[in-house]
Amino acid sequence: MSIFPGTLTEEELAPLVGSVEQTITDVGGGKIQQETLGKSRLAYPMKHIRYGYFYFFRFEAEPEQAHVLSQKMRLLNTVLRSLIQIYNPEKQAQAEEQRKKMAAAQLQQITQTAETEEKVETQAPAAPETAPEKTEKHESVSIEEIDKKLDEILDENIGNI
Repeated sequence: MSIFPGTLTEEELAPLVGSVEQTITDVGGGKIQQETLGKSRLAYPMKHIRYGYFYFFRFEAEPEQAHVLSQKMRLLNTVLRSLIQIYNPEKQAQAEEQRKKMAAAQLQQITQTAETEEKVETQAPAAPETAPEKTEKHESVSIEEIDKKLDEILDENIGNI
């Protein structure tokens, strides 16, 4: 991946991209594939430049040549930053296969826990239904009846003293 200054126009950028491709072929790279990722704002200014054109180059070369290419890319003053990463398709395929196995194992574990939760829910005893409490309806009592009852209770208590 290479980042070019955003202050350049598209016409000025084409020869610079060509010089990066030429540098790759000089080091021994072949089958160069170029992908334009577009112009975007940089996370922080580089050489007082806030925007950059991002280009992705995929090519075949010996892994030992990565260090040499990195040094040559640093010498190109028109490239703000460059990153070289070694890509091994065999390791990538193994990693992808392992990710698929892990995903399948996680999916199986999730379905098993869901099934056990369903079993627990069906086996749990149902909560006893609570019958609505019966409230006794009290008839309205007059004040005179209450006074009579109080007098009777008080008379009984006075006699026991």
